[in-house]
Amino acid sequence: MQPLRCWTCGRSLHGISSALQETANTGGSLGDILDKCKVNRYCCRRFALGELPRKDIPSNDFMRHFGYVASKEETTTEPSR
Repeated sequence: MQPLRCWTCGRSLHGISSALQETANTGGSLGDILDKCKVNRYCCRRFALGELPRKDIPSNDFMRHFGYVASKEETTTEPSR
């Protein structure tokens, strides 16, 4: 559920939820759609992007590729005794 207002500054975020969902489905840039909707403050952008569907969150394989989490080999090895 998309927040109706930014909790930090109080700006209404009601109109951007459909635009964000449409952009997420088509694979467009989320930053560009926020700029188009004139959401410029960091606090508002944080709340707008914080409620995206789970499918838009990068998978662990993506994160492993760029080194953000341990590789599968590192996590599946037996601990040394």
